[in-house]
Amino acid sequence: MRAESFFQLASLAIASLVLVSGCSSVAGTAIQTGLQTYPASTGPIRIFTRGDYPEGTEIGIVEVHGTADDATIDVLFPELVGGAAKIGADALLIEDTVSEARTLTSVQYDRVTYGCPYRGVCSGTQTYPIANEVPFLSMRGRAFRLGAAPATPAPPTPPPAQGIELQ
Repeated sequence: MRAESFFQLASLAIASLVLVSGCSSVAGTAIQTGLQTYPASTGPIRIFTRGDYPEGTEIGIVEVHGTADDATIDVLFPELVGGAAKIGADALLIEDTVSEARTLTSVQYDRVTYGCPYRGVCSGTQTYPIANEVPFLSMRGRAFRLGAAPATPAPPTPPPAQGIELQ
């Protein structure tokens, strides 16, 4: 009886943890492309769209995507802006937004029982694939630092001469 109540309590704790933490399909990347690194931005980030090019230095590329309930602008846009802020941007040029249906496949396992000639009742597992079509949304943009002069790399220095003299 005591072990049974422990397992009930453990099952309740695990179920509560799953409900509180939830599952999210949101993922993305923020990649710095310039030579100079910037601290994370804490101020507001100006948003630009195609045709409205920001005056500044491009410092990175940001991409986020989500499926099912997370495939909305309301969910992904703050993540996109947060990725730009993480690499030090104070402006974001949104280049691309793609919405499409994707097929997710999984395997379903069912426990089945059936009549068996020797023991009367047999049991087994039935396995079959399931395909679900879910919405998918991806947003991509370029991160900028406004007012920053474009970073120019220093010219390469020639290697020192090693014992060869030219006359």
